[in-house]
Amino acid sequence: SWGGEISANWNVTSHWRLIPGYSYLRLDIHDDPTSMDTSALAVANESPRHQFQFRSNLDLSRRLQFDAGVYYNDALPGYNIPAYAHIDARLGYRPRPDLDISLIGRNLQGGEHQELISFGPYLPAAIGRSIFVRLTWGF
Repeated sequence: SWGGEISANWNVTSHWRLIPGYSYLRLDIHDDPTSMDTSALAVANESPRHQFQFRSNLDLSRRLQFDAGVYYNDALPGYNIPAYAHIDARLGYRPRPDLDISLIGRNLQGGEHQELISFGPYLPAAIGRSIFVRLTWGF
């Protein structure tokens, strides 16, 4: 196996950061005819070869932030899952240093995609759009 990952953090201004990232994974697994292990070959097809992300963190004011990201995952042929991309965003308000209130949207581009398969009596889960509020209070 071999691969690599690269990412950067570019401070466009003192209030705006761009964070791109990319990873590559190559697994070359060969079957040993004397082995009884039938799961080893499947591992090569259960990991994405390419993954990409591009995030933006913007401080709109001292207390208000807007973060967004685009993410791409390559296909997982071992699970019969095609490549997919998703867009996430967060609007955060910090009225005090120990309190953060965020409105978060995941998979905002719409549609559904599958990320993993389910085993046993469970149906495969499709990841769809979600919007929620998160309250973080630190001591």
